[in-house]
Parts: sequence; C-alpha cells; structure tokens
Amino acid sequence: MYQHFATKRDLFNAIIDAQSQKDAGPFEEKLRAFLDKDDDQGFLTALGQEILNWHKLDPGCFRLLLFSALEGSELTEMFFERHSSVFLSKISGYLSRRMDEGGLRKMNPELAARAFFGMVGSYAMDQQIFNMRQGDVSDAEVVEAMVGIYLRGMQA
Repeated sequence: MYQHFATKRDLFNAIIDAQSQKDAGPFEEKLRAFLDKDDDQGFLTALGQEILNWHKLDPGCFRLLLFSALEGSELTEMFFERHSSVFLSKISGYLSRRMDEGGLRKMNPELAARAFFGMVGSYAMDQQIFNMRQGDVSDAEVVEAMVGIYLRGMQA
C-alpha cells in the first residue's frame, strides 16, 4: 500500500476523489433538470431517490464513513469537505432560490437542506446498517411521503 501512497492521508484523498467522481455524475445528471425550475416536488423526489440509491449502491462507503467518524479519523472531515458539502451547497442553492421567489418559506437554506438529507439518510441508514424495512412500503412511497412531510413544513 505504501508503494502507491506515501501517507494514510494520501490514501484517504484517493478514496474520496474516486468516490466523489463516481457519485457526482448520476447525481448531477438527475437533478440538473430541476435546478432552474420551480418543481419542488420533482426536485426533492429526485434528490430523495438519489440519496437512497447512493446508500444502496455503495453501502461499503457509508460503513467506512461511519467507522471513520467513530474512530475520529480525518477521512470523515475530508469526505464532508470535498463530497457532502458540494451536494449540500447545490441543494441549499436551489432552496435559497425558491425561498427568494416565495415558493418556500424563508429560513436558513443550509439547515433546510440538512433537514431533508437527515430525514432520507436516516431511513437509508436504518435499511443498510440495521436491516430495518418499512414493511411493504416501496422506496418510492417512502420518498413520496418524506417529500410531502418536508414540503408541508417548508411551503410559504
């Protein structure tokens, strides 16, 4: 391993760069269609589905991040700075624009973005880490319900 990476930090950088590049394409492509529109339901539904897909398609990455956070590893901070914060910035940008237009009630857009990520991410973590399912309810139904709950709290 040290033939390819001089330090653990270099290894972490390579892991994060690879993960960020892998994740950015599908996420950007799916949400790009909504970034300039006022389709909050469509935007959040696509976002919710992408969050669930990320957890399902690469559960190892999420487990690594959880383990790293519990161990106090710098990987967690590096991942947030170069991966999660980029996505949160795009989402909060959309929410901020919609707040300025009057479509959503005014509040801190970063907090609003984190609230949605937290709601869907918690469900995804329950599925992937704890193997807890929501009975016969499909992921699409879960996302639809969460988007409805979120929008009822956010609408102006």
